[in-house]
Amino acid sequence: MKIKYILLLVMLMGVFTLLVGCRKKENPSIPQVPSEPEMTVPTELPEGVRLTGFYMNHMGMRMAPYYILKTIESGTYMKITDKSPDDYWMYGSESTEELVQPAQYFAYVDTIRDEEHASLVRLEDDTVLSRIEKCIEKYGALGWDGYDKSEAMTDVLDSGDNYNLYLELSDGTTVKMHGYNVCPKGFTELYQEVVEIFEECSDYSHYVTNNFTDSPCEYLQIELKDSEYPYVCSKLSLRKNGGEWSVLLEDEDGSVLKKGTKIADYVATGREVPFERFLNVMSQYQVEEWNGFITPGSGIGPHFSIYMWFENGTQFEARGSEFPEGYEAFKNAFVQEIYDFYMEEKAPEPRVILVNYYEATLATIGGDMHLEYVLRKTEKEDTAELEVYRGGENQEESCIRYMIPFEAVEQCFAIINKKRLHKWNEMYESGGLGGGIIVCRFIDGEKQIRVSTDCMPKNGVEILESIGHVIAGYQKEEYRVNEEQ
Repeated sequence: MKIKYILLLVMLMGVFTLLVGCRKKENPSIPQVPSEPEMTVPTELPEGVRLTGFYMNHMGMRMAPYYILKTIESGTYMKITDKSPDDYWMYGSESTEELVQPAQYFAYVDTIRDEEHASLVRLEDDTVLSRIEKCIEKYGALGWDGYDKSEAMTDVLDSGDNYNLYLELSDGTTVKMHGYNVCPKGFTELYQEVVEIFEECSDYSHYVTNNFTDSPCEYLQIELKDSEYPYVCSKLSLRKNGGEWSVLLEDEDGSVLKKGTKIADYVATGREVPFERFLNVMSQYQVEEWNGFITPGSGIGPHFSIYMWFENGTQFEARGSEFPEGYEAFKNAFVQEIYDFYMEEKAPEPRVILVNYYEATLATIGGDMHLEYVLRKTEKEDTAELEVYRGGENQEESCIRYMIPFEAVEQCFAIINKKRLHKWNEMYESGGLGGGIIVCRFIDGEKQIRVSTDCMPKNGVEILESIGHVIAGYQKEEYRVNEEQ
Protein backbone atom coordinates (compact mmCIF):
# COMPACT_ATOMS: atom_id res chain seq x y z
CA MET A 1 0.00 0.00 0.00
CA LYS A 2 2.81 2.40 0.89
CA ILE A 3 4.37 1.80 -2.50
CA LYS A 4 1.10 2.82 -4.22
CA TYR A 5 0.96 6.08 -2.22
CA ILE A 6 4.59 6.81 -2.99
CA LEU A 7 4.01 6.24 -6.72
CA LEU A 8 0.90 8.43 -6.63
CA LEU A 9 2.82 11.19 -4.85
CA VAL A 10 5.63 11.07 -7.44
CA MET A 11 3.12 11.31 -10.30
CA LEU A 12 1.38 14.32 -8.71
CA MET A 13 4.72 16.08 -8.20
CA GLY A 14 5.60 15.44 -11.83
CA VAL A 15 2.35 16.96 -13.06
CA PHE A 16 2.86 19.96 -10.79
CA THR A 17 6.36 20.45 -12.18
CA LEU A 18 5.09 20.36 -15.75
CA LEU A 19 2.41 22.94 -14.96
CA VAL A 20 4.42 25.52 -13.05
CA GLY A 21 8.06 24.65 -12.83
CA CYS A 22 9.18 23.26 -16.17
CA ARG A 23 9.88 26.58 -17.86
CA LYS A 24 13.34 27.39 -19.14
CA LYS A 25 14.64 30.56 -17.49
CA GLU A 26 16.32 33.18 -19.62
CA ASN A 27 19.95 33.77 -18.79
CA PRO A 28 20.20 37.49 -17.95
CA SER A 29 23.85 37.49 -19.04
CA ILE A 30 22.90 36.61 -22.62
CA PRO A 31 21.44 39.54 -24.60
CA GLN A 32 18.06 38.78 -26.12
CA VAL A 33 18.43 39.53 -29.82
CA PRO A 34 15.18 40.55 -31.55
CA SER A 35 14.40 38.42 -34.58
CA GLU A 36 11.84 38.26 -37.33
CA PRO A 37 8.81 35.98 -36.77
CA GLU A 38 9.24 32.40 -37.92
CA MET A 39 8.61 31.74 -41.60
CA THR A 40 4.97 32.06 -42.51
CA VAL A 41 3.13 28.75 -42.69
CA PRO A 42 2.80 27.67 -46.35
CA THR A 43 -0.46 29.00 -47.80
CA GLU A 44 -2.20 28.07 -51.02
CA LEU A 45 -3.64 30.46 -53.53
CA PRO A 46 -7.44 30.64 -53.33
CA GLU A 47 -9.18 28.14 -55.59
CA GLY A 48 -9.36 29.38 -59.16
CA VAL A 49 -7.03 32.34 -58.49
CA ARG A 50 -3.80 32.67 -60.50
CA LEU A 51 -0.71 34.83 -60.27
CA THR A 52 -0.92 37.63 -62.84
CA GLY A 53 2.00 39.84 -61.78
CA PHE A 54 5.36 39.22 -60.08
CA TYR A 55 8.08 41.79 -59.30
CA MET A 56 11.19 41.02 -57.22
CA ASN A 57 14.47 42.77 -56.49
CA HIS A 58 17.26 42.60 -53.92
CA MET A 59 19.42 45.69 -54.22
CA GLY A 60 22.54 46.41 -52.18
CA MET A 61 25.96 47.59 -53.29
CA ARG A 62 25.60 44.82 -55.88
CA MET A 63 23.50 45.98 -58.85
CA ALA A 64 21.22 42.94 -59.00
CA PRO A 65 18.65 42.69 -61.83
CA TYR A 66 14.90 43.10 -61.53
CA TYR A 67 12.85 39.92 -62.07
CA ILE A 68 9.41 40.57 -63.53
CA LEU A 69 6.55 38.38 -64.77
CA LYS A 70 3.25 39.82 -65.97
CA THR A 71 0.16 38.56 -67.79
CA ILE A 72 -1.38 41.10 -70.16
CA GLU A 73 -3.78 40.80 -73.12
CA SER A 74 -1.06 39.68 -75.54
CA GLY A 75 0.29 36.96 -73.24
CA THR A 76 2.49 36.27 -70.20
CA TYR A 77 5.94 37.84 -70.30
CA MET A 78 9.04 37.10 -68.25
CA LYS A 79 11.72 39.78 -68.05
CA ILE A 80 15.13 40.18 -66.43
CA THR A 81 16.29 43.80 -66.63
CA ASP A 82 18.93 46.13 -65.25
CA LYS A 83 16.50 49.07 -65.20
CA SER A 84 13.82 49.61 -62.59
CA PRO A 85 10.39 49.69 -64.29
CA ASP A 86 9.25 52.53 -62.03
CA ASP A 87 11.96 54.71 -63.62
CA TYR A 88 10.31 54.30 -67.02
CA TRP A 89 6.88 54.80 -65.52
CA MET A 90 8.06 58.01 -63.91
CA TYR A 91 9.54 59.37 -67.14
CA GLY A 92 6.25 58.85 -68.96
CA SER A 93 4.03 60.27 -66.23
CA GLU A 94 3.03 63.82 -65.46
CA SER A 95 0.80 62.98 -62.51
CA THR A 96 2.27 62.23 -59.10
CA GLU A 97 -0.77 60.06 -58.31
CA GLU A 98 0.05 57.79 -61.24
CA LEU A 99 3.48 57.02 -59.79
CA VAL A 100 2.05 55.09 -56.85
CA GLN A 101 -0.18 52.87 -58.98
CA PRO A 102 0.68 49.15 -59.35
CA ALA A 103 1.46 49.68 -63.02
CA GLN A 104 4.85 51.08 -62.03
CA TYR A 105 6.03 47.55 -61.26
CA PHE A 106 5.16 46.25 -64.73
CA ALA A 107 5.78 49.16 -67.09
CA TYR A 108 7.07 48.03 -70.51
CA VAL A 109 7.05 44.38 -69.47
CA ASP A 110 6.54 43.32 -73.09
CA THR A 111 9.31 45.40 -74.65
CA ILE A 112 12.97 46.32 -74.17
CA ARG A 113 13.52 50.06 -74.01
CA ASP A 114 16.49 52.07 -75.26
CA GLU A 115 19.47 51.88 -72.91
CA GLU A 116 17.85 48.92 -71.16
CA HIS A 117 19.84 45.69 -70.89
CA ALA A 118 17.28 42.94 -70.56
CA SER A 119 16.13 39.46 -71.48
CA LEU A 120 12.51 39.16 -72.54
CA VAL A 121 10.54 35.94 -73.07
CA ARG A 122 6.87 35.36 -73.95
CA LEU A 123 5.78 32.15 -72.21
CA GLU A 124 4.06 29.56 -74.35
CA ASP A 125 2.08 27.92 -71.50
CA ASP A 126 1.55 28.19 -67.75
CA THR A 127 4.26 25.71 -66.70
CA VAL A 128 6.66 28.42 -65.50
CA LEU A 129 3.82 30.38 -63.93
CA SER A 130 2.80 27.30 -61.94
CA ARG A 131 6.36 26.78 -60.68
CA ILE A 132 6.53 30.33 -59.37
CA GLU A 133 3.09 29.98 -57.77
CA LYS A 134 4.33 26.89 -55.91
CA CYS A 135 7.31 28.87 -54.58
CA ILE A 136 4.96 31.60 -53.37
CA GLU A 137 2.79 29.02 -51.61
CA LYS A 138 5.78 27.12 -50.21
CA TYR A 139 7.26 30.12 -48.41
CA GLY A 140 3.98 31.77 -47.42
CA ALA A 141 4.63 34.94 -49.38
CA LEU A 142 0.92 35.78 -49.46
CA GLY A 143 1.24 36.57 -45.76
CA TRP A 144 3.89 39.23 -46.28
CA ASP A 145 1.55 41.98 -47.44
CA GLY A 146 2.20 45.17 -45.51
CA TYR A 147 5.67 44.10 -44.41
CA ASP A 148 7.67 47.34 -44.37
CA LYS A 149 10.58 47.28 -41.95
CA SER A 150 13.92 49.01 -41.65
CA GLU A 151 16.79 47.99 -39.41
CA ALA A 152 19.91 50.00 -38.69
CA MET A 153 23.06 47.93 -39.11
CA THR A 154 26.12 49.37 -37.42
CA ASP A 155 28.47 47.02 -39.28
CA VAL A 156 27.14 47.86 -42.74
CA LEU A 157 29.86 49.49 -44.82
CA ASP A 158 27.75 50.61 -47.71
CA SER A 159 24.24 51.85 -48.42
CA GLY A 160 22.66 48.66 -47.05
CA ASP A 161 20.30 46.11 -48.62
CA ASN A 162 16.80 46.70 -49.99
CA TYR A 163 14.37 43.82 -50.47
CA ASN A 164 11.26 44.26 -52.62
CA LEU A 165 8.45 41.92 -53.65
CA TYR A 166 5.15 42.77 -55.33
CA LEU A 167 2.51 40.17 -56.27
CA GLU A 168 -0.70 40.65 -58.21
CA LEU A 169 -3.46 37.99 -58.34
CA SER A 170 -6.30 37.45 -60.77
CA ASP A 171 -8.93 38.31 -58.12
CA GLY A 172 -7.42 41.79 -57.69
CA THR A 173 -5.49 40.95 -54.51
CA THR A 174 -2.00 42.47 -54.21
CA VAL A 175 0.90 41.72 -51.87
CA LYS A 176 3.55 44.37 -51.29
CA MET A 177 6.67 43.78 -49.20
CA HIS A 178 9.70 45.98 -48.54
CA GLY A 179 12.59 45.65 -46.13
CA TYR A 180 15.80 47.57 -45.53
CA ASN A 181 18.56 45.39 -44.03
CA VAL A 182 15.85 42.96 -42.92
CA CYS A 183 13.36 40.71 -44.72
CA PRO A 184 10.75 38.08 -43.81
CA LYS A 185 11.91 34.56 -43.06
CA GLY A 186 11.76 32.65 -46.30
CA PHE A 187 12.39 35.59 -48.64
CA THR A 188 16.01 34.58 -49.30
CA GLU A 189 14.98 31.03 -50.22
CA LEU A 190 12.12 32.30 -52.39
CA TYR A 191 14.49 34.71 -54.13
CA GLN A 192 17.04 32.00 -54.93
CA GLU A 193 14.50 29.54 -56.28
CA VAL A 194 12.68 32.09 -58.42
CA VAL A 195 15.96 33.42 -59.83
CA GLU A 196 16.85 29.88 -60.91
CA ILE A 197 13.49 29.57 -62.69
CA PHE A 198 13.99 32.89 -64.49
CA GLU A 199 17.53 31.97 -65.53
CA GLU A 200 16.35 28.62 -66.90
CA CYS A 201 13.75 30.27 -69.10
CA SER A 202 15.46 33.51 -70.09
CA ASP A 203 18.59 34.10 -72.12
CA TYR A 204 20.59 36.71 -70.25
CA SER A 205 23.90 35.17 -71.37
CA HIS A 206 24.72 37.85 -73.94
CA TYR A 207 25.10 40.24 -71.01
CA VAL A 208 27.77 38.03 -69.47
CA THR A 209 31.39 38.92 -70.25
CA ASN A 210 34.84 37.47 -69.83
CA ASN A 211 36.56 40.58 -71.13
CA PHE A 212 37.28 43.47 -68.74
CA THR A 213 38.35 45.93 -71.44
CA ASP A 214 35.33 46.02 -73.80
CA SER A 215 33.45 48.52 -71.68
CA PRO A 216 34.15 50.72 -68.62
CA CYS A 217 33.32 49.09 -65.29
CA GLU A 218 30.52 50.71 -63.28
CA TYR A 219 30.40 48.42 -60.28
CA LEU A 220 32.63 45.84 -58.59
CA GLN A 221 32.02 43.84 -55.43
CA ILE A 222 34.41 41.19 -54.17
CA GLU A 223 34.63 39.15 -50.97
CA LEU A 224 37.48 36.77 -50.12
CA LYS A 225 37.28 34.79 -46.91
CA ASP A 226 39.52 32.07 -45.47
CA SER A 227 38.81 29.81 -42.49
CA GLU A 228 36.43 30.73 -39.68
CA TYR A 229 39.08 31.81 -37.14
CA PRO A 230 41.74 33.03 -37.32
CA TYR A 231 41.04 34.19 -40.82
CA VAL A 232 41.63 36.62 -43.63
CA CYS A 233 38.43 38.38 -44.65
CA SER A 234 38.52 40.99 -47.37
CA LYS A 235 35.69 42.93 -48.97
CA LEU A 236 35.83 45.65 -51.58
CA SER A 237 32.96 47.50 -53.25
CA LEU A 238 33.37 50.16 -55.92
CA ARG A 239 30.49 52.03 -57.55
CA LYS A 240 31.01 54.58 -60.30
CA ASN A 241 27.77 56.43 -59.52
CA GLY A 242 28.57 58.70 -56.58
CA GLY A 243 32.20 57.60 -56.41
CA GLU A 244 31.38 55.11 -53.64
CA TRP A 245 33.83 52.64 -52.18
CA SER A 246 33.85 50.44 -49.09
CA VAL A 247 36.64 48.34 -47.63
CA LEU A 248 36.75 45.60 -45.00
CA LEU A 249 40.09 44.00 -44.14
CA GLU A 250 40.71 41.59 -41.29
CA ASP A 251 43.83 39.46 -40.88
CA GLU A 252 43.92 37.83 -37.45
CA ASP A 253 47.13 35.83 -37.80
CA GLY A 254 49.07 37.99 -40.27
CA SER A 255 48.99 35.51 -43.14
CA VAL A 256 48.78 38.30 -45.74
CA LEU A 257 48.81 41.66 -43.96
CA LYS A 258 50.14 42.82 -40.62
CA LYS A 259 48.96 40.55 -37.80
CA GLY A 260 45.76 41.84 -36.21
CA THR A 261 44.86 44.15 -39.13
CA LYS A 262 41.27 45.40 -38.84
CA ILE A 263 40.01 48.06 -41.24
CA ALA A 264 36.42 48.96 -42.06
CA ASP A 265 35.41 52.09 -43.98
CA TYR A 266 32.81 53.41 -46.43
CA VAL A 267 33.12 56.65 -48.40
CA ALA A 268 31.03 58.39 -51.06
CA THR A 269 33.64 60.67 -52.64
CA GLY A 270 31.63 61.99 -55.58
CA ARG A 271 34.76 61.55 -57.74
CA GLU A 272 36.12 58.81 -59.97
CA VAL A 273 36.98 55.52 -58.29
CA PRO A 274 40.03 53.54 -59.49
CA PHE A 275 38.54 50.46 -61.15
CA GLU A 276 41.56 50.07 -63.41
CA ARG A 277 44.10 49.22 -60.70
CA PHE A 278 41.94 46.35 -59.47
CA LEU A 279 41.04 45.12 -62.95
CA ASN A 280 44.76 44.98 -63.74
CA VAL A 281 45.36 42.65 -60.80
CA MET A 282 42.43 40.48 -61.87
CA SER A 283 43.70 40.29 -65.45
CA GLN A 284 47.17 39.42 -64.22
CA TYR A 285 45.73 36.26 -62.64
CA GLN A 286 43.33 35.48 -65.53
CA VAL A 287 40.24 36.05 -63.41
CA GLU A 288 38.27 36.71 -66.61
CA GLU A 289 38.25 32.95 -67.16
CA TRP A 290 36.37 32.39 -63.87
CA ASN A 291 33.11 33.90 -65.14
CA GLY A 292 30.30 31.44 -64.42
CA PHE A 293 32.39 29.52 -61.87
CA ILE A 294 29.62 29.05 -59.31
CA THR A 295 29.53 26.42 -56.55
CA PRO A 296 27.23 26.05 -53.52
CA GLY A 297 28.01 27.40 -50.06
CA SER A 298 28.84 31.03 -50.77
CA GLY A 299 27.80 32.37 -47.36
CA ILE A 300 29.28 30.29 -44.54
CA GLY A 301 32.84 29.08 -44.13
CA PRO A 302 35.68 29.76 -46.56
CA HIS A 303 34.32 31.24 -49.78
CA PHE A 304 34.74 33.91 -52.40
CA SER A 305 32.40 36.02 -54.53
CA ILE A 306 33.02 38.46 -57.38
CA TYR A 307 30.31 40.57 -59.04
CA MET A 308 30.96 43.12 -61.76
CA TRP A 309 28.74 45.32 -63.92
CA PHE A 310 29.92 47.17 -67.03
CA GLU A 311 28.63 50.23 -68.84
CA ASN A 312 27.43 48.22 -71.85
CA GLY A 313 25.21 46.08 -69.60
CA THR A 314 27.49 43.02 -69.46
CA GLN A 315 28.12 41.32 -66.14
CA PHE A 316 30.64 39.04 -64.45
CA GLU A 317 29.90 36.62 -61.61
CA ALA A 318 31.98 33.95 -59.89
CA ARG A 319 31.40 32.59 -56.37
CA GLY A 320 31.37 29.55 -54.15
CA SER A 321 33.05 27.55 -51.42
CA GLU A 322 35.27 25.81 -53.97
CA PHE A 323 38.06 27.78 -55.59
CA PRO A 324 39.31 28.04 -59.18
CA GLU A 325 42.91 27.35 -60.14
CA GLY A 326 45.24 30.17 -59.16
CA TYR A 327 42.86 31.53 -56.51
CA GLU A 328 45.36 31.57 -53.61
CA ALA A 329 47.94 33.68 -55.45
CA PHE A 330 45.21 36.02 -56.69
CA LYS A 331 43.73 36.39 -53.21
CA ASN A 332 47.06 37.38 -51.65
CA ALA A 333 47.81 39.92 -54.38
CA PHE A 334 44.29 41.40 -54.34
CA VAL A 335 44.15 41.73 -50.55
CA GLN A 336 47.45 43.62 -50.66
CA GLU A 337 46.09 45.85 -53.43
CA ILE A 338 42.99 46.68 -51.35
CA TYR A 339 45.23 47.56 -48.40
CA ASP A 340 47.51 49.77 -50.55
CA PHE A 341 44.47 51.52 -52.03
CA TYR A 342 43.00 52.21 -48.60
CA MET A 343 46.26 53.59 -47.19
CA GLU A 344 46.67 55.87 -50.20
CA GLU A 345 43.09 57.11 -49.93
CA LYS A 346 43.24 57.83 -46.22
CA ALA A 347 46.79 59.17 -45.88
CA PRO A 348 47.15 62.93 -46.42
CA GLU A 349 50.18 64.19 -48.27
CA PRO A 350 53.31 64.63 -46.12
CA ARG A 351 53.51 68.01 -44.35
CA VAL A 352 49.74 68.44 -44.58
CA ILE A 353 48.41 69.88 -41.33
CA LEU A 354 46.20 67.34 -39.58
CA VAL A 355 45.36 69.32 -36.43
CA ASN A 356 46.11 72.95 -35.62
CA TYR A 357 45.30 74.15 -32.07
CA TYR A 358 45.64 77.87 -31.30
CA GLU A 359 44.98 79.56 -27.96
CA ALA A 360 45.32 83.29 -27.33
CA THR A 361 44.98 85.06 -23.98
CA LEU A 362 44.33 88.80 -24.08
CA ALA A 363 45.17 91.60 -21.67
CA THR A 364 47.33 89.60 -19.24
CA ILE A 365 49.89 91.20 -16.91
CA GLY A 366 52.66 90.36 -19.34
CA GLY A 367 50.62 91.40 -22.37
CA ASP A 368 48.79 89.33 -24.92
CA MET A 369 50.03 85.71 -25.16
CA HIS A 370 49.46 82.88 -27.61
CA LEU A 371 50.16 79.15 -27.84
CA GLU A 372 49.90 77.09 -31.02
CA TYR A 373 50.23 73.35 -31.69
CA VAL A 374 50.62 72.13 -35.27
CA LEU A 375 50.37 68.39 -35.99
CA ARG A 376 51.55 67.26 -39.42
CA LYS A 377 51.63 63.93 -41.25
CA THR A 378 55.09 62.53 -41.96
CA GLU A 379 56.29 59.88 -44.40
CA LYS A 380 56.26 57.35 -41.56
CA GLU A 381 52.84 55.87 -40.78
CA ASP A 382 53.53 55.64 -37.02
CA THR A 383 54.95 59.14 -36.55
CA ALA A 384 53.58 62.68 -36.56
CA GLU A 385 55.45 65.98 -36.44
CA LEU A 386 54.52 68.41 -33.67
CA GLU A 387 55.48 72.09 -33.82
CA VAL A 388 54.89 74.17 -30.69
CA TYR A 389 54.81 77.94 -31.05
CA ARG A 390 54.79 80.34 -28.11
CA GLY A 391 54.82 84.11 -28.23
CA GLY A 392 53.31 87.29 -26.92
CA GLU A 393 53.18 91.03 -26.99
CA ASN A 394 56.52 91.38 -25.20
CA GLN A 395 57.99 88.01 -26.16
CA GLU A 396 59.58 86.84 -29.38
CA GLU A 397 57.84 83.77 -30.81
CA SER A 398 59.65 80.49 -30.31
CA CYS A 399 59.22 77.13 -32.05
CA ILE A 400 60.11 73.68 -30.74
CA ARG A 401 59.74 70.60 -32.93
CA TYR A 402 58.94 67.06 -31.82
CA MET A 403 58.55 63.74 -33.63
CA ILE A 404 55.81 62.01 -31.66
CA PRO A 405 53.79 58.79 -31.93
CA PHE A 406 50.93 59.04 -34.45
CA GLU A 407 48.58 57.92 -31.69
CA ALA A 408 48.47 61.56 -30.61
CA VAL A 409 46.67 62.42 -33.86
CA GLU A 410 44.30 59.49 -33.36
CA GLN A 411 43.48 60.68 -29.83
CA CYS A 412 42.73 64.18 -31.11
CA PHE A 413 40.42 62.86 -33.82
CA ALA A 414 38.71 60.61 -31.32
CA ILE A 415 37.62 63.79 -29.50
CA ILE A 416 36.85 65.63 -32.76
CA ASN A 417 34.61 62.81 -34.01
CA LYS A 418 32.96 62.04 -30.69
CA LYS A 419 32.09 65.67 -30.05
CA ARG A 420 31.15 66.24 -33.73
CA LEU A 421 33.30 69.33 -34.19
CA HIS A 422 32.71 69.21 -37.94
CA LYS A 423 29.04 70.09 -37.23
CA TRP A 424 29.62 72.99 -34.84
CA ASN A 425 29.43 75.72 -37.47
CA GLU A 426 26.03 74.38 -38.60
CA MET A 427 24.58 73.71 -35.16
CA TYR A 428 25.66 76.76 -33.15
CA GLU A 429 25.47 80.49 -33.87
CA SER A 430 27.26 82.04 -30.91
CA GLY A 431 29.78 81.41 -28.18
CA GLY A 432 32.59 83.52 -26.87
CA LEU A 433 35.46 83.22 -24.42
CA GLY A 434 36.05 86.32 -22.32
CA GLY A 435 39.65 87.47 -22.46
CA GLY A 436 40.76 85.20 -25.27
CA ILE A 437 39.97 82.73 -28.02
CA ILE A 438 40.64 79.10 -28.89
CA VAL A 439 40.72 77.97 -32.50
CA CYS A 440 41.01 74.40 -33.78
CA ARG A 441 41.55 73.47 -37.42
CA PHE A 442 41.53 69.86 -38.59
CA ILE A 443 41.53 67.96 -41.84
CA ASP A 444 38.31 66.37 -43.08
CA GLY A 445 38.86 64.50 -46.32
CA GLU A 446 40.31 67.03 -48.75
CA LYS A 447 39.29 70.14 -46.82
CA GLN A 448 40.19 71.91 -43.59
CA ILE A 449 37.49 72.71 -41.04
CA ARG A 450 37.86 75.58 -38.58
CA VAL A 451 35.98 75.77 -35.28
CA SER A 452 36.46 78.21 -32.41
CA THR A 453 35.06 79.48 -29.15
CA ASP A 454 33.14 82.08 -31.19
CA CYS A 455 30.72 79.37 -32.31
CA MET A 456 30.45 76.45 -29.90
CA PRO A 457 28.23 74.49 -27.49
CA LYS A 458 28.10 75.35 -23.78
CA ASN A 459 30.96 72.99 -22.95
CA GLY A 460 32.94 73.99 -26.06
CA VAL A 461 35.87 75.46 -24.13
CA GLU A 462 36.30 72.25 -22.17
CA ILE A 463 36.17 70.18 -25.38
CA LEU A 464 38.72 72.32 -27.22
CA GLU A 465 41.04 72.47 -24.22
CA SER A 466 40.93 68.67 -24.00
CA ILE A 467 42.48 68.53 -27.49
CA GLY A 468 45.19 70.92 -26.37
CA HIS A 469 45.85 68.79 -23.27
CA VAL A 470 46.29 65.66 -25.40
CA ILE A 471 48.90 67.37 -27.58
CA ALA A 472 50.65 68.96 -24.60
CA GLY A 473 51.17 65.52 -23.11
CA TYR A 474 53.54 64.63 -25.95
CA GLN A 475 55.96 67.49 -25.32
CA LYS A 476 58.58 65.13 -23.96
CA GLU A 477 62.31 65.55 -24.12
CA GLU A 478 62.70 62.13 -25.75
CA TYR A 479 60.62 63.29 -28.73
CA ARG A 480 62.33 66.69 -29.15
CA VAL A 481 64.32 67.12 -32.37
CA ASN A 482 65.75 70.67 -32.11
CA GLU A 483 66.61 73.36 -29.62
CA GLU A 484 64.48 76.41 -28.93
CA GLN A 485 64.82 79.00 -31.65
